[in-house]
Amino acid sequence: MNTMRTSKIAKSLAGAGLLLALLGAGCTSSTTTNTTTTTTPTNENTDVVANENANENTNAAVAEVDPTAMPLDFPNSTLEAEFGDYVLAPTRAALDEAATAGVENGTFIYYMAEVAEVGDTASVLTEINEEVTIPNGVIVPIPAGQTAAVGDTVLTWWQSGSGITRAYVVEGGTPTKPMVNYLDTGILGASEPEELDADSFVVITDPWQAGASIGVKNGSDYDHYQVLKVSGDQVLVSGFASSLEVVSKADAVTMPIKPVVAVGDAVSVPFIGTYTDGTVTAVDDVNGTVDVEVEWAGDKEVDTYAYGDVILSSEL
Repeated sequence: MNTMRTSKIAKSLAGAGLLLALLGAGCTSSTTTNTTTTTTPTNENTDVVANENANENTNAAVAEVDPTAMPLDFPNSTLEAEFGDYVLAPTRAALDEAATAGVENGTFIYYMAEVAEVGDTASVLTEINEEVTIPNGVIVPIPAGQTAAVGDTVLTWWQSGSGITRAYVVEGGTPTKPMVNYLDTGILGASEPEELDADSFVVITDPWQAGASIGVKNGSDYDHYQVLKVSGDQVLVSGFASSLEVVSKADAVTMPIKPVVAVGDAVSVPFIGTYTDGTVTAVDDVNGTVDVEVEWAGDKEVDTYAYGDVILSSEL
């Protein structure tokens, strides 16, 4: 702008002496009428161009993601579900990010969605108000028409919050709308029971069923995982910090859905993601929990653990 403004002034000045005087006064960006000027890009302009290019590259990468592709090496499959059924699945955004940043860097919280269309290898789900395509191999179906009784553990989602969770059925509900205490919301025993909607849960009866806990051998330790799907010897699991991984059945130990333990028993529980030895201090069969004293860094603490996460130390 200074160059253009000074050049126009220069054309209207009478005499070279006056022009030189003006230049000497500070109009140093002036040029003669016949000189072509070039403006050097500023850092700000460079940053804008770089950001635009980065956004274009990111958008192009997302656009190239195959929405039917599995995010890791686990068999895709058909989906046993019908239009309108509830399912649990990672978001489309999480899968897109994994395709560009790597599944090992992703966070895959399983949320509730509704089936809009069932496909051979991928299905259309309604996430809130948006329809998205998700590969069937990562979708956990929740069959409609399920019933539950007091003392059952069910797979559902936190219906006053969000995200996949197990729940323990307590008194106060009906078989189709059970009253439950959530087991995986991080507030175990600190919230009031909640009634589940009809068709929003499935009873966990098999230790390899979606929602069940397993311990997977890692050197001399066992890490805690939650089963999502099983295909042959491969198990799709949710791990620490909602990682999505595939483990071998041969390396895993299933947890009893309803442990038979008593005060004083030596048990193993998932402490910071790894099974750790402790001692039972209380068993609450009404709410489906076990209090266990664990020693950590020289200190002892008592924490509450869900049924399904506790195993006798002798069995691990």
